[in-house]
Amino acid sequence: KKIGGKGLEKYFENFKEYIAGDSKGKTSATCILCKEIVWHLKNATSNYSRHLQRKHKVEFDSWSKQAYKEKNNKMKQAFIEESLASSSGTEKYGSTHPRQIELAQMVFKNFIIELGLPLSITEKSAFIRAMLTVDPKFRVPCRRSITNEYLPKMYNQIMNKLKKTCLAADFISLTFDGWTDRRVRAFYAITMHYVDQTGQLRAHLLAFNHISGSHTCENLFMEYDRVSTSFSIGGKIVRLITDNASNNLSAFGELVIPGFESYFISEDDSEDSDYDPDEKNLKLSEGHRPNDDDIQNSFDKQEELLRLPCFIHTLLLVVKDGLNESECIRPPLSKVAEIAKLSHKSITIAEKLQNEKFSIPEAIV
Repeated sequence: KKIGGKGLEKYFENFKEYIAGDSKGKTSATCILCKEIVWHLKNATSNYSRHLQRKHKVEFDSWSKQAYKEKNNKMKQAFIEESLASSSGTEKYGSTHPRQIELAQMVFKNFIIELGLPLSITEKSAFIRAMLTVDPKFRVPCRRSITNEYLPKMYNQIMNKLKKTCLAADFISLTFDGWTDRRVRAFYAITMHYVDQTGQLRAHLLAFNHISGSHTCENLFMEYDRVSTSFSIGGKIVRLITDNASNNLSAFGELVIPGFESYFISEDDSEDSDYDPDEKNLKLSEGHRPNDDDIQNSFDKQEELLRLPCFIHTLLLVVKDGLNESECIRPPLSKVAEIAKLSHKSITIAEKLQNEKFSIPEAIV
């Protein structure tokens, strides 16, 4: 039996995907049980299964039994759902009936999108019973229908609406950020900010996508250019906010606000100059650690450059550098850190802090 999903995250960590060199097209992960690195082709998990069978048979057998049990539970669940649907003895609405469409849209928009409930909620017996109470004739859409029909249709509607919004906006600012998840998969997000015709500040997410390879300035600039071209906003962007990582400084540090290009042409420059601004913009930067000189230069320039450093991120860097340079404050900070750690290790201390209202606020469900 091949292992996947939760089984992968239970027994393996440090997932990596290689896009260049001798390992191109391969992925690797570290076994949590023995720390051995297991290699395999992309989108294949058979090597994981073989490793567990050979090296950790007890754990593999335990996982197999649990997976078999979950599969049986799903089959029983499907039987229950079918029984519930047929037991009502009521003729169901057709797929084009106005009431069927109304309730299906209500489930999709209100429960799944606005409340953030999983798609599988529509296949739970309790939810189906609740919908039978609302309207016995309503046929609850299955997870497959939501995935293949409702989501693509909604996505296209939102994208068209966003493009119309971008077309109507006169000036747009973007925030750009990238990060990796615990499986070392890289993602980036681009958010659009603008003032609408009523004077209200608005913000919309334009892109939240997986980015292959390292977060080099070339890759970041290509994604930025792709998104700005897709929404036809290249000539409307007046500010681009990023953190102070060196790849962001290299990718966006020399971009100029549209319409101000002529102010950056030196009087001494000739038309035959070999200077290539695109080459400078796309200069690769392997590291992500910000350079103090580059950050300072980005503040000192009085030019109408497109990129601005994120204020909060810059403030955090200032505080971090200040703490590192202040030797007198290290002893009390160490004591505070030890006290904070103790609250996570001692139940008694944690309860006392909670009684004194000093604990982390409880989640509101």
